[in-house]
Amino acid sequence: MTGFSIDRTEVTRGDYRRCVAARRCSPVADPTSTPADSSLLEDHLPIVNVTWPDAQSYCRYVGGRLPTEAEWEKAARGTDGREYPWGDEVSCERANWGNFDGEGPCAGRNPGHPVAVGQYPDGASPYGVLDLGGNVWEWVADRYDDDAAAIAPGVSSRRGGAARERPGRGNTRPGNAERRVVKGGSCCSFFVGPRAANRNAWSPDHRDADLGFRCAADR
Repeated sequence: MTGFSIDRTEVTRGDYRRCVAARRCSPVADPTSTPADSSLLEDHLPIVNVTWPDAQSYCRYVGGRLPTEAEWEKAARGTDGREYPWGDEVSCERANWGNFDGEGPCAGRNPGHPVAVGQYPDGASPYGVLDLGGNVWEWVADRYDDDAAAIAPGVSSRRGGAARERPGRGNTRPGNAERRVVKGGSCCSFFVGPRAANRNAWSPDHRDADLGFRCAADR
C-alpha cells in the first residue's frame, strides 16, 4: 500500500494566482468580495469558480493530485468513523455551513459566504485537517458512482498536520457519465449537516462561488 498526504486547508486564491502567474493554471473569475474583505484577507480565501480540470492543473503544478473520494473521507473521519470531522455532534461553531440568504440552522452565527481558510480550528479532523465540514465544496478525483469507494486505512496532512498511519489509495472507478464527485458541503449548505460522508456530483466543467478543492500527494 502507498501512503498519502493531504493539504491541511483548501487551496487559496493567493496559491492559485501563483500558478496562473507561472502559466500553469488558467485564470478564473473571482466572485465579488464581501465588504469586509481586505486584499490581504482575500489572498487567504479559498479559490472558487474552478472546474475539475482547473483543480487538476493546480495540483500537478505543486507536485500533487486531487485526492480520491476515499482519501478525502478518510482525512475527515479518522479511524473511528466519526460523523463529522470533529466528532459525532453537529455544530455551527466548528465549521462554516448552514446559512444561505439568512436562512438555515446556522443563520446569524455563520456568515453565509466562504471565509479565509483555517478559521474554524475546533473543527479539525483527527489528523489536523481543516475546513472539511463546510466553507466550500471540494472536487475529488473520482467519477461519480452511486456506491462510494471503500475508505482507506490512514492519512497524514500536509502544511503542518501531523503524520499518522500509512494508507492505501481509494478506488477511482468509472461512474455515471463524466460527473465528478465533490465532498464536504459548503458555507451555504443547510439541508443536511456537514457530515464527512457528504457527496455530490457535478459536470467537470461546472463552476460555482462555493466550489473549490485541496490537493493530495503520494508518500
